[in-house]
Amino acid sequence: MQDSFFSDLSAQEGGRPTDMCEVLDRVENKGKEEGRIEGRLEGRLEGIRTLMKNFDLTAQQAMEMMEIPEEERPKYEARL
Repeated sequence: MQDSFFSDLSAQEGGRPTDMCEVLDRVENKGKEEGRIEGRLEGRLEGIRTLMKNFDLTAQQAMEMMEIPEEERPKYEARL
């Protein structure tokens, strides 16, 4: 996995990064994006929990009310 990670991040000149700053910028941007995704997931989990508690709903009912796509629901159920 590490090899593909660095090959994805680096420019493909002889298999080495052309500029370390460029690689570091890409790593930083990837981390920021992962943080945004995690924050969104946590926000939705809090919303699901609140609906479940305040309206006595099941997780499925709460996710239905929040219009969470069916294919995304298992990842939320696993973290509730």
